[in-house]
Parts: sequence; structure tokens; C-alpha cells
Amino acid sequence: MKESKTTFAYLVEHMSEPSFEKVRNISYDFVQKLPSELADELFDQLNRGVELLDSEPLLQMYFYSYGQMHAEKLTYTFKQLSPYIKSAEKIDIVDYGCGQGLATMCYHDFIKDYNLQQQVRSITLIEPSVLALSRAELLCSCFFPEASIIAVQKDFDELLEDDIRIDVDCPTLHLFSNILDVESYDIMPLADKIKTSCQGDNEFVIVSPIQNVRRMGRLKEFVDCLGANCYFGKYLDKQQLREDKDWTCCAMLCSTRNSELAAINIEEVHRKAKEFFDDVTLWGDKEASKAIFDEARICAENRDAECMNIMGLFYAKGILVEKCNKEAFAWFNLAARHGFSRAARNLALMYAKGNGIEKNISLAIQIINQIKERDTPCYYLSLGEIERIARSHEAAFENFKIAAELGNARAKYFYGTYLLKGECCNKNIMLGVKNIRYAAKNGIAPACLLLARYYEKGFTEGGINQSNTLAVKYYKSAAKNCSVKAQRRLAEIYKSGILGVSKNQKESFKWYLIAAENGDYDSAFYVALSYANGNGIDTNYVETVKWYKIAVEHGSSSAMNNLAVCYENGHGVEKNEEKAFSLYLKAAEAGGLMAANNVSVCYQKGTGTKVNPQQALFWKEKAAEGGNSKAQGKLVEWYFKGYGTERSYEKALYWFIKSKLDKEENIIGIENLFDLIMHKANDGNALFQYLLAKCYAYGAFVPKDLPLSMIWYEKSATNGFVESLIKLRRINSISTEATREEMSAGVKDEHGVLYSQDWKKVLSCSFVHCKSYNIRKGTRVICDGAFANQYIERLLIPSSVVAIGDNPFASNPYYHDTKIAIENQSPNYIVNEDALYTKDGRTIVAYWGKQKQFTIPEHITHIANGCFSNARNLKTIFLPQGVESIGRKAFEDCYSLKSLDLPKSLKAIGESAFWGCEALEEIWSLGSIRTIEPNTFEGCNLKYVHFPSCLVSIMDNAFNSNRELKNIDLPDTLETIGNHAFAYCSNLERINLGNSVKFIGNFCFHRCAINEVRLPSSLTSLGTRPFDNVDNIITKRDSLYKAEEGMLINTKNKNLECIFGDSSSITLKGIKSISSLAFYESKVVEVVMSNDIISLPEYAFYNSQNLINIKLSERLEFIGTGSFYGCKKLCGISIPKSVQEVNSAAFCRCVSLETIELKGLATKASESIIEYKDYEHFPSAYHSHCITMGSCIDELDWNYKPDVESFKCITIVVPNSTKNKYIFKPVYHLKWNQREMDRKFKIIENDENCEYYES
Repeated sequence: MKESKTTFAYLVEHMSEPSFEKVRNISYDFVQKLPSELADELFDQLNRGVELLDSEPLLQMYFYSYGQMHAEKLTYTFKQLSPYIKSAEKIDIVDYGCGQGLATMCYHDFIKDYNLQQQVRSITLIEPSVLALSRAELLCSCFFPEASIIAVQKDFDELLEDDIRIDVDCPTLHLFSNILDVESYDIMPLADKIKTSCQGDNEFVIVSPIQNVRRMGRLKEFVDCLGANCYFGKYLDKQQLREDKDWTCCAMLCSTRNSELAAINIEEVHRKAKEFFDDVTLWGDKEASKAIFDEARICAENRDAECMNIMGLFYAKGILVEKCNKEAFAWFNLAARHGFSRAARNLALMYAKGNGIEKNISLAIQIINQIKERDTPCYYLSLGEIERIARSHEAAFENFKIAAELGNARAKYFYGTYLLKGECCNKNIMLGVKNIRYAAKNGIAPACLLLARYYEKGFTEGGINQSNTLAVKYYKSAAKNCSVKAQRRLAEIYKSGILGVSKNQKESFKWYLIAAENGDYDSAFYVALSYANGNGIDTNYVETVKWYKIAVEHGSSSAMNNLAVCYENGHGVEKNEEKAFSLYLKAAEAGGLMAANNVSVCYQKGTGTKVNPQQALFWKEKAAEGGNSKAQGKLVEWYFKGYGTERSYEKALYWFIKSKLDKEENIIGIENLFDLIMHKANDGNALFQYLLAKCYAYGAFVPKDLPLSMIWYEKSATNGFVESLIKLRRINSISTEATREEMSAGVKDEHGVLYSQDWKKVLSCSFVHCKSYNIRKGTRVICDGAFANQYIERLLIPSSVVAIGDNPFASNPYYHDTKIAIENQSPNYIVNEDALYTKDGRTIVAYWGKQKQFTIPEHITHIANGCFSNARNLKTIFLPQGVESIGRKAFEDCYSLKSLDLPKSLKAIGESAFWGCEALEEIWSLGSIRTIEPNTFEGCNLKYVHFPSCLVSIMDNAFNSNRELKNIDLPDTLETIGNHAFAYCSNLERINLGNSVKFIGNFCFHRCAINEVRLPSSLTSLGTRPFDNVDNIITKRDSLYKAEEGMLINTKNKNLECIFGDSSSITLKGIKSISSLAFYESKVVEVVMSNDIISLPEYAFYNSQNLINIKLSERLEFIGTGSFYGCKKLCGISIPKSVQEVNSAAFCRCVSLETIELKGLATKASESIIEYKDYEHFPSAYHSHCITMGSCIDELDWNYKPDVESFKCITIVVPNSTKNKYIFKPVYHLKWNQREMDRKFKIIENDENCEYYES
């Protein structure tokens, strides 16, 4: 009888959230109040806990002394329980020798701590002590208030089989805590009674303290007698359970389920199987598939109905096992008999469709009727599907409607399709789409596919706008849920890079393979093709043949042709030319154009059959008439030569033109071909002008007329047609530049090389998919940089090539350092020692070697554009006397080149010729050049330059960023120094400008270290800020420019060009205008402007950080953009009445600015005067082409929410009665580094009682 009306019972019954530790605390408090002698006496009476607990003090002392140890051992053992028992929704407990119910309480805490969603349905407590049993009943009823408690007050020897109540439908947990090692009873009868009582699934938890051989034998004997499978056993020695305790423990876990099943979490198997079958991409993982299959099989063999259905799915879909409807039927049937609704549906559909069994609609309906009460939505869905198979659409519709209204997602799809079509119901597109959307949201594959198609094209009638993103999303969802059509479409999307998706050959192959494995035979062809070409997968000819055969078996003529190719070449199969010819012929007879062309080739070459020119021509024309461009091209040659027929220039021209015309124009017949040629030639078409010339040359369609033929050749050549230029021997006039029009209209071959539309020019290549590449025969031109930075080990130039552009073979070692081997067959060029030369030996066109030293041959007069570009190993190069010109970028990025001695014969060096030669320190001679072109030596490391006496011009950026250059003596012949010519030559201290310089460009000596400059009297024009931070400028008396009082002035127009020196105060007396950046980074503190100045140019006082006071001209009309940019000490400014406009950013980065007084009544100004806008025309320093990591982009903080009230305020003082004319909104910046200029404004009129700045 349950303990009640005791103090202990009162405490326990009013305990919130009971736990083992709270109960033990009651015992702890009891023992702590006892005298130590009495406590020791009680502990001795326990006799290590084997005696009956027949008094309250002993109950308390046992809990106090041994409770914590038991709890630790039990918790450790509970953690090892099988996933099956942990995942069970409900269990029963039998606690043997339960004492006070300690083991059951610990299991309560274990459930709670590990958040197991489990109900303990009943607890059977077996204990000989009346007092301990009543307490156990009390505690267990408080810990599990919803469980039924059965108390059995007996010794184990008195125990009957009926006392141990076990339900077959609910797993039972048997707890043996510190009881089996007690030798006061016979263990075998107890084991027999438990074994006889056991039914259903039973788990045994055995925990025992210190062990010896005899006691271990006792436990093993008990387990063996039970006939249970022991799936966990562990002996823990002292300090293993807890480091601070000498507790020992033997833990054992056993189950009446088989050992394999005991270790399986069935709920987890169900979950994993659902995920697996809902995602077709997982089916290819054989290891994971086998794991699910094996676990499902074990569970199915042990009466789990859902796993029986899972086994049926494996066999129905042929995953991991060969597809077998008979085996699938057996498993579905077994699962249905065990009450699994979805298995009943699967079984019924097999009968309805006749899959592997005789079709029987009546039996299908009979089977599905069994689940009507158990799963109503599934019942109506299945009934609808069966009626639909039986073509009873009205009945199907009604059943789908009921199931849909009950919330079945698949039924909503079917219901929606009927509504969309208006079949068996009134058409309702919007409601139909709504149901389709619901089904798609729940992963129903055909619904996802339909919705994807709607999004791809747009379905405005159903309220669906076109969306590439959503189309791809739903195609993916449908594909994963086993829609073969969606899988194939997704493969096409990735293959072509459409619907906003980047091309991805691996993804394309993946989906083609999945579709093929699921029975799509069109996809089987593309899988074979991918294996053959290595698209998205490594080349594998055995797999190629396997998939081509599958496609051939289902009628693919293309697969038949390609399989023939495999037999002809022995790819993945033993070589068999007869078999190849037989397959080609079958494919051609089935309408395959490529196969027809291949049959023609077989008859021409005698491959697998006898040579037969007439049959070769017959099949070639079949292929050509169908649009096969290769066949059309070959017919041109055969009719021109008369192969298999009489020679016919007209037919040769006919097939040539057919191969060039668009499909829209390709309806032309041979009878009106000449009229077409004439029409297009007169319209200026260079190709047809060339063809018209051919007509007159060969007498095709018209009488032969050689003079007229030459006229049309001339016209075609004038329009740049390569063949006409070659005919007229004007090869030097052929352009090697790939135009935008040619690039956009170009065609790529199978290796990724881009050719012009007529295949005459190699334009470029983004990536060549092979190590060895043969340029197409018939190619005439290799364009500039066509094969730059490509990983090609061997390249063949065909004999047809007549023109090669700027180094098309340059290789950047940053990408790869493989040396190309070029084989040349062109008679117009010579290859020798890793270099390409023109056939006359006068021009070196390209170099691709890796040598450190190279000597240019004696006979060379011209080094072509880009010839040595990226030759980064090259340290020394010897140029012979006789070299007259060096082309553009000829030595660009030759990082290791150290010195140059250019011959006297040199007359011209192209733009950027030595750009980025970072090791180049000295040039002993520049030959006889008159002009140094833009960027010629930018980024070099020159220490000294010997300028030729004939030099006239140094162009823009010519020596930009030569940071080791210290001294320059320019010749007296020099007249022009271009923009930025010596910018960023940071160590340049001295320069002699010579006596003839007329022009010095913008920022010419920007960021140089020059202290003093002497300007020659010849100087007539200066660019913006040519000298940077110069201490002194010296001019001559008769010069246009005059340097005085720290100012450089144009004496003709009284313009201040710039200031120099360290003057803190400057008065612009007599100055009429100021150049931009005149006060750039000056140290001036105070400026007084002349009243002759009417405009302040942009950025005039840029970064004059010491400027405090400025008196503006009383006639000033305009203040330009950024005029006072970065004047950080400027606190206030008074703007005269005459000023009409203050432009944006005028006071940008004036961080100390507090007051602006506008004296004029009509001055235009707004908050834009402090916005950020930096000067955009400063020169750029040299930056290496080497790719560097990181970003210099300032990130914007779009989440910035400014606290305007905390902004610094600028006071705008305006004339009386004009306050309302001005609006100055608060200004804030999204970039962190600009927040120093977050400002608000206060507008006041000048008659208000306030202080404001006066100049």
C-alpha cells in the first residue's frame, strides 16, 4: 500500500518538478541531524545494502549512503540503451528488488535530461520489504503521475509468472539495480519466470557493484537463461565512473530483439528513408543506400510495417537492387497486411496498372477500401488514382476533390489539373493554380514540374509572372522528387547556361545520369556523350558504349551513329569496321544526317565496305540536303574536282553558298543562285564580291571574264576580305585585330577556341580543353593574343595561315609556367629556337621561350608588337645593329630584364614597349629615336637614362614610377614633356629641362623629390600642377612665366599657375585668375585675393591644411567644386555679395568649419557644398599585372541610422529677409571614413543676436 500521511510523503507530494537529487536531499537532511555514533550504527545495519530495509531510519540511511552511487551507475548505463528503446513513444517498466524505486526514479531523470518524448505507461515494483515497497509506490506515483503502479510484495523465490505482467504491444524495460549479485535466492528460477512471461520487445538493464569471477558467472548464467541478446557490456574499475570515487560497476544491456535490431533506431530509419526517397540525388551514394536498405530489411523482417513498405520501394525503383515488381509486390502486400496505409495504396496501384501482376481494377479497389477508416485522405487519393487509370475521370475528379479538401497534397495536384483543364468540372484557373502551388510546396514532383514550366514561360492567366529563379527552384524540387522530365530539363539548363544559371558541365552530367538511371533514354544518349567527351566527368569509353547501347535499344539514331564511331575507332569496345559501317547505314536510313555523312566517308575510304565514289556522293548529298555543314563543305570540293560525278563549278558554288546562308535564306535554288550572288555583291558584301569574282574567273553561270573578275576581287579586298587580299598578294593589309563584331558572331570549336564565322580567323580562346591543339586547316589569320595564357603544350599552325598578329602565344607565368611547343606548317613563317619569324627573316613575331638570355638574329629589322611580352625569365637580350623599330608592348612585363643597349639604327619604340620591366635599371642607348611613346618605360627601375641628342618628345607616363631615378639631363632638342611623364619618380631630385622645352604636361613631376626647377625661356605652356612641393622655381627675365614671392605667374594673362616654397601669407596682387590645384597641399595660413579674380577654380586650395584666413575677391562670381577641399583649420568664411554660386564639395573635409556667411541676395548654395567629391584627375602610379588579394573598395553601411541631433552644426548666415530662400538638409555619409563630415545646419539672418565669422 502506497505510503501516505507521513512527513516524507507530505514533502514528496508537494515537491515541484521531482528529481532524484531532491529526494536524496531529504535523506541528507535527516542523516545530518543524527549524532555521529547513531549514524555509524545505522550504516553498519545496512550490511552493504543487502539486508531488508524495514525501518524509516534505514530507508533514509540507504538513500543517503548508496543513492548517489546507484544514480551514477544507472545514468551511465541508461545512456547506452538502444536507439529503439530511447525512441519508443511509450514503455512499461518492471523494477526488480526495487527498494525505494531508486532505479525507476533515475530513469525519470534520464528521460527529462535527454528530452526523450516518451510516456511510461505502467510500472511494476517487486520488493519483499513492505516499508520500502510502499515508499517506492509513493515516489514512482509522484515521478510518473500518469503511470499505473503495480506493487508486488514478494521474494524472488515466491514470485509467480503472473506477477510479471508484460504487454506484447508495448516495449518493456526490466531494471535490475544491485540485485542480481545478491546470493540469497536462486537466480535460475527467476530467469525462467521472466523468460516465460516475456512477449513483445523487452530490454534488460543490469547494474551490479564489485564483481568477482563467481558473481560475473552468475550474471552471465542469468542472461543465457533469459535467451536475450547482450548488446552492451562494460566493467568499470575504481575511479573510471568518477575520478573522485572508488566505485566499481558492471553494466549490461540485453534485448529479446535480435542483436542487429537492438542497435537500430526504427524511427530514425523511417526518417532517413523518407529523406532518401524524397531526394533522388542521394540514390547514387551506394554506401548510404546500403545502410538504409540493410537497416530497413532488419526492421521489416522483425514486423515493422513501414520498413516493409520501404523494402518494396527499393525493389520497385531498382535502387541498389535490380528492379523487380514481383519482389516489390511481396513487400507491399506484407506491409498492407500489417496495416500500413501507404503500402496498401502502392499495392492497389500495382493491380490498377498491372505492374508485375495481372491488371485488376476491382481487386485494387477492394484493397484500398481496407484503409478508408484508417487513413481517409489516402483512401480518396488512391481511389481517384485508380479511377483515373481506369479512365473514369468523373469518379476520379470527385475522389481527388474530397482528398484535396481533406488536405492531401498529391490529391491537390490532381484536383488542380482538372480545374485548369475544365475537365469534369467548370474551368477555374486561379483555383487550379492555388492547388498546384500547395502541392508543389509539399514537394509533389509533377506539381513542381508544372509550376516550373509556368514560371519559365510566364502564365499571366493564372497570376504567374515569368521568373527564372523560381523556374529553376521548382525544376530542382521536381527533379529531386524523381520527375524524370524535370531532371532532363535541369541538365539542359546547366548545359546551356540558361534561365540565369551559369554553365556547369558537372551539374549537367549529374542530372542527365540521374534521369537516365530512372529510365529516360534521351538522357542516356547525353550521358554517353559526356563520357565520350569528358564533359562534367572523366572520359570513360566503356561507360560510353554501355549508355549508347541503352539509347540505341530505344531507337536513338544519333546514339547508333556514335556507337558506330566507337566500333570504328575501338573506343570502349573491340575495333570492328564492318560493325561500324552497318550501324552508320542503319542510322542514316533512319534519317540521321551525321550518320549519312559518315556512310559517305566509309564509301569514300573503304571503311567496313568497298570504295564506291557514286554511293559516297549519294550519301554526302543526303547529309548536305539535311543541313550538315561538313557534308556541304565536302560537296564543294567534290564538285570542284569532279569526284563521283562530272566537275561542276556551278554546283560547287551552290553548295558553298548553301553552307554560308542563314536558315531563312537557305531556300535558294541553283537556278537563281547567280542573281543572289550579284545582288549581295552590289550591296557591298565582301564574301559575295569574292564569289562573283570566282564566277567570272571560272565562267560559272556567266562567260569567263578575267578583267571583270579582278575588279570584283579589288572590291572584296577593299572591304577586308582575307581571301581576296591573299589573291591580290596584299597579305600585309590583312588585319589581325579581332573586332567586336567578329567576337560576338564568332563560333567555338569543341575545344573552346573561338573562330570567325567563316572559320578563317582564330580570334581568341577562353580556355582550351586539351594539351595539344591543331589549328583548323583552312585558317588564314591568327589574331592578336589568340592563345595568350592558355595551358597548351603543343600547337600546330597549318599551312593555310598567312597572317599572325601580336604575340598570340604569350603566357603569363602567374597562371601556369608550361612552355608551348609550336609546330609550323605555314610557308609564310619560320619557327626557330622558341621564336616565330616572318619568312623573309626581317621580323621577329613572337617569342615563347624560358631562357634567361636571348640574342636576336642579325638580319632582324623589326621586333613585332608584344613579341617578348611576359617573358619573365629573360634577363639579358642582345639587339643587333640594324634593328629599326620595336613594336607596342614588345617587352611588356619582362620582370627580370636588367639592362638594355639599343642600337643606333633604332628609330622607333612603340607604346608601353618596356612597361613593367621592374628589374630594368639602365639603358645605355635609346638609339636614334625622336619620340618616347606613352608608357614606354612605366614601372621600370631605371637609375639613369642616356637620352639621344635627337629626342623631340617624351609622351604621357613615359617614365611613370621609376622610383630609383635621381638625376635627369634632357637634351636641348626636347620640346614636349607629356602628362605624368615622370610622376611617382619618388627619388628624382634634380632635373635639367634643356633649352628648348615648350610644353610640360599635367602632373608631369607629381610626387617627385625635386627641390628646385629652372624653367627655360622657350616654355610656352604648362599643364595642371606640373611640379609637386618644389621649394624654388627659377625663371629667366624674358620668359613667359615669372617666379616671384613664392608664386609662378603667367605674365601674359596674369594667371597664378602654382605657389611654391614655405610662405605662410600670400597676397595675390595683380593676379586675374588661378589654376586648379594652384595651392595644392600648400603651407599657407592666410591669403588675400585680388579683386580682379572673378572665378575660383575647382580644388584651388586642395589640402591646404594650415589655411585659417582668406579674403575673397569682391568681384568673385563663382566658387568651384572642391575649391577648399581638405582645409582642415578653416573655421569660417565670408562669401562676397558678387558670388552667384557655390558649387558642390566646395568645403569638403573642412572639418573645423563652423560658420559660412553668404552676403549676396542671390547666391546659390545648399548642403551639397560639404558633400564628398575628391579630385578625379590625379595620375595613377604603376601597378603590376600580378594579381593581388584583397579589395580596396569602401563598403557602404546601408544600415547606418544617423543621430542628427548629435551632428556638429554649421551656421549659415544669410542677409536679412532671405532665410526662407535657403534649404540646408542634414548631411550624413554611409562610408565610415567620411563620417567626420556628418553635419546639420542652422540658418540665421545677419540682424539676429548672434556671433558669426567676419574676415
